[in-house]
Amino acid sequence: MKILHLFTFFLASGLVDCVDVVGYAGRSVIINCRYSTSLEAQAKVVCRRVTICETKIRTSIINQWLRKDRFYLYDDTEASVIRVFIGNLSLEDAGPYRCAVVQESVYRSIGDWELKVEEDSCCGGSMTVTAQLGQSVSFSFGYSEKTTLNAQRVFKMHKHSVDRMISTTGTPVRLDEDMRRFSISDNSETKVVRVSIKNVTVDDAGLYFCGVQISGSPVSSTSAIKDVHLIVHPTVTGSKMTSYEGDTVEVRCPYSSKYKPSSKHICKEGECFTERRNLRSQATQRTPNKTERFSVHDDITAGVFSVNISRVKAEDAGRYWCGVEKGDVLMNYLSTELQVVRKEVLQVFGRETLSVSIECSYRGESPESDGKFLCMGQQLASCDKGGVKVSSEKNRTGRFSLSDDAPAGVFTVTITDLREEDSGTYWCGEESFGSSIYTEVHLQVMKGSSVISMTVCLCLALLLIGGLFLILYKLRCNKTQQGSSCGLQL
Repeated sequence: MKILHLFTFFLASGLVDCVDVVGYAGRSVIINCRYSTSLEAQAKVVCRRVTICETKIRTSIINQWLRKDRFYLYDDTEASVIRVFIGNLSLEDAGPYRCAVVQESVYRSIGDWELKVEEDSCCGGSMTVTAQLGQSVSFSFGYSEKTTLNAQRVFKMHKHSVDRMISTTGTPVRLDEDMRRFSISDNSETKVVRVSIKNVTVDDAGLYFCGVQISGSPVSSTSAIKDVHLIVHPTVTGSKMTSYEGDTVEVRCPYSSKYKPSSKHICKEGECFTERRNLRSQATQRTPNKTERFSVHDDITAGVFSVNISRVKAEDAGRYWCGVEKGDVLMNYLSTELQVVRKEVLQVFGRETLSVSIECSYRGESPESDGKFLCMGQQLASCDKGGVKVSSEKNRTGRFSLSDDAPAGVFTVTITDLREEDSGTYWCGEESFGSSIYTEVHLQVMKGSSVISMTVCLCLALLLIGGLFLILYKLRCNKTQQGSSCGLQL
C-alpha cells in the first residue's frame, strides 16, 4: 500500500519547475515553499525525490515548529508558506526534494527544489561571541561577489524551533517590541554584514546563523554561510550584601514578567534553591519549600524570587546566582555576593614604638588556595576600595607583615614600630572560592609617655608599700623583751 501511495503521488504531482538551493556542508539552509490559501487546512510534507518520494517530515499542526532529526517544518498559515529548516548539512543530503500538501492520501506538489551541498571556500566557518548581560554585542560575516544583490538574513536556533530574526531590508519577521534591540547593516563595498544587539538578555544566548536569501517563486531559500554561538555571561559585578553571624538575610532575584511560569533558581557553588525543591538539603527537607534555616518564596506580583537565610553561618558566605529555566537549560542572569562577619570582635592593645600581633582564625578547608588579608577602615566597604594592608599575595607592606600557620588555621599580622594613628578598626579577611568572611578587629595604641607614667606610679606604690612594711617591722622589734635580737617571722 505504501508503494502504491508513492506511485500515486507521482501521478498527481505533474511537472513543476525545479529551483536550485545551495547549502554549505556543516551548516544550515532554510527553504520557503509558498502555497495557495485554499490549501491551509491540508497536512504539509517534505519528501526527497528518489525512486519514490521518501518522506522526511510531515505535519498537520499549523504555526508551530515540528522537528524530526535534522529537519524542522513550520506551516505558516498567516503567510501561506511552508518553512523547512535543515541543519548540519552533509554532501549526502544533496538531491531533489519536494514540498507538498496531502489531499485524499495523495501528495500534491507545491514546489520542487534541488539541494546542492558545497564545501565553503569563501566566508564560512563558525565563531563564538561572548557578551555581558545588559551590555551590547555585535558580530559580522562576509559574503561572496555572487550574492551581492541578495538580502542578508539572520536566524536564531532553538531546541524545537527556528526564528527568523531580521534582514537587511530592515523589516523583522517577528514584530514584537523586543526586536527593536536588533539591527543589521550591509556594507556593499567590503561585503560585510554587521549584526548588533543592544541590552543583551538571557534569551539572546544561543546559535545564530547568518545567511543569504535567494528569491524565487514558489520556492525561495536562505543558505547559512556562518554560524555564530552567542554566550551571555551573567553580570559578575553584581550587588554585595553583608550579614553578621546569627542574623537573618534575604537574597533577592527580580525577574521579568515573562518568566512568571518558569522555574526560578538561586544557586551557590552548584547547589540550588528552587520554588519546587531545595537541592542543598534534600536529606533533611521537611517541606517542599522550607528547611531548617533556608526558605524560598516566589512573589509573582512583584516579580521577585528570594531565599531567606536565618541564623547565618560563615559557610553561607559566597556568590549567589539568580537563574531561570529555559527548556532544559538553566540560565544565570544576576549575582549577589554575601559577605559574612564573624560575631566575635578582637580587642588588641599595643604601645607606641613597639610591635603587636593580630591573630585571625579561618576555616582552613583548603588553606593553600585561600586568600587572607588585613585591611583598615571604619566600614567593611573599605576593603573593596583598595584599603588592604597585607595579603597572602603581598605578605609585607612597610611595617605590616603576614604569616600563615595552616595546621592551626590561623594567620598572624604583625605591625612594628606602632604609632598612635595605627589605632582604629581593622578587618581580617578570608576569601575562598568566591566566599568572603571577615573578623572585626579593634586596635588601641597607647602613647609611650602614658605607659612611662603608669610605670612610675606603680614603682612609687611599691616603694610606699615597702616602707610601710619596714616601719611595722621596727615597731614589732621594739616590743621584744630586753632588747634581744629581732627577726622576721614568716
